[in-house]
Amino acid sequence: MKIRWIIVSLFLVFHVLLVSPPVYSQEITVIPNGIIDKRIEAVVTGDNVRVRTGPSLKHRIITKVNRGTFVVVLERSSKLEVIGGKKNYWYRIKIKSSGKIGWIYGAFLKVSVKNLSNEKQPKVERALPLKKKATLVPNFIALENAGTISGFSSRPFVMYGDLDNNGTDEIITVTPSSKRGIYELTGYKYENSSFTEAYKANLFSHGLKKAAVIHSDLLKKCMLIISDDRISQIFIYDSKRKRLKSIYRVNSNFLTLGKLDKDRNYIIYTEKNPHIDNDGTVTYFLTISSLQSRNNRISVSGTRIRYRRPLPIKKLLCFDINKDGKDEIVAEIGGQNHGGGIVAISKEGSELHQIVNSGLITYNGMPFIKMWGKYIDGSPRIIVYTTNPDRYGDVSTEFGFLLFSLETRSLIIENFFRVNKMLDEINNFRSIIPVESKTDKTVAFIADYDKDKMMLYVKRPIFQ
Repeated sequence: MKIRWIIVSLFLVFHVLLVSPPVYSQEITVIPNGIIDKRIEAVVTGDNVRVRTGPSLKHRIITKVNRGTFVVVLERSSKLEVIGGKKNYWYRIKIKSSGKIGWIYGAFLKVSVKNLSNEKQPKVERALPLKKKATLVPNFIALENAGTISGFSSRPFVMYGDLDNNGTDEIITVTPSSKRGIYELTGYKYENSSFTEAYKANLFSHGLKKAAVIHSDLLKKCMLIISDDRISQIFIYDSKRKRLKSIYRVNSNFLTLGKLDKDRNYIIYTEKNPHIDNDGTVTYFLTISSLQSRNNRISVSGTRIRYRRPLPIKKLLCFDINKDGKDEIVAEIGGQNHGGGIVAISKEGSELHQIVNSGLITYNGMPFIKMWGKYIDGSPRIIVYTTNPDRYGDVSTEFGFLLFSLETRSLIIENFFRVNKMLDEINNFRSIIPVESKTDKTVAFIADYDKDKMMLYVKRPIFQ
């Protein structure tokens, strides 16, 4: 009898092992297809993870989330997909902090099946959302005609600053010459309601992509920074010899200068990450080095400091956003052809620390047209020229100036000043010219290019 029970028991054990369904890892199989009734919580395990409008890399990016962000899973895609050597599903999720809904690839989610409760969650560093100071009441701005500049066979790069260091800011243009790789820089002074040529010089670039004029405390003068796909250079204008003098050169797509310590200047540049994201997004390691000057040249001194993780940088600037007497690094970040994210990084001792990781949704996820820092009525503001944040999904939205301030480690939207409709043809020929000087109350100039007349129409925005 005893032997019979042993045989029966062994049979039942083998039957269970052979017939019972296998228990899979919860990483990709616990969430059933279709809309689920039970709310399932997950946490994001990567940084700058894209949330999309649908379950594939072809769908538009809605927003980005970082490691530690809690989401509620609503649905799972029907098929497994291999991306970057990883096999997983797409999940439709709701971000708990913002309420936004979209699709995220499961390789970046750690899923646990449980009903959401009021249990205390572990303390995790999360991205801080944008806040609005008040309900935005967008205002149109008036455009005051400042004058015209003629003689441009192609649309020029346009800047503003005192590059010849004579105490008066100029409108500065850079255009390609008839010689390959040679560009012509011209400064125009404004007097008697018209622009007249003040100086001219040539510069060389393999393919100019970006140009900006900044003022540095290091040499107590304005500098020109240009970048192509591989190299960034810093120039100063030699008024005696009437030429541009190169004073620094680095293999980098982005370059700027800033006073990251109260008593020391730094060069801030990027090093390309050799690993490309699954959707083709290029990321960069943010690197800083202290600077010293001698005989109107600058050189790197001390050790390099690199930010701990790569960022998908679109724009880069240095500005004292929190009025602590030293500059912070501010960057726009975004996916392959997208933008809208804002990261602010501060130097603390011998390390770089993130103080803001936020952003807003722009129309179709497009990057900002321009981004710069400006003191307005004695207070620091980040200004971006972009689409109306309250109408990011509307094709009839407007372009305009959006003002941010920093308050308790969060970015605050101050106001949006509308300029014109996004679909207006003039936007294809319009340049936004930041004015960063603390003493100049003008926030920016707008330059509209007329190809037929080979002319720039310069306008000054009047904020109501």
